[in-house]
Amino acid sequence: PEPFGLVVAEAMASGCLVVSGAGGGTADFLVHRQTGLTFFSDEDLTATVSMLLRGSQTSEWQAWAREGQRLVQNKYSVGTM
Repeated sequence: PEPFGLVVAEAMASGCLVVSGAGGGTADFLVHRQTGLTFFSDEDLTATVSMLLRGSQTSEWQAWAREGQRLVQNKYSVGTM
């Protein structure tokens, strides 16, 4: 776990749906099923990847990616910082 999670924040700022471990600094901005997807264990990761492969929640994923992008751009932009 990184203290801040810069790579995760950069991916979110780019509009990507992020799947990341729930530990470290990402917990400050990566909220499960709100701004991305998180996992705590190998079993959680397996379930998350399986859900993504089924492709049944595409509109929700897009909404989570947009919300993650909005959050990072508003809270962690150069101007804000």
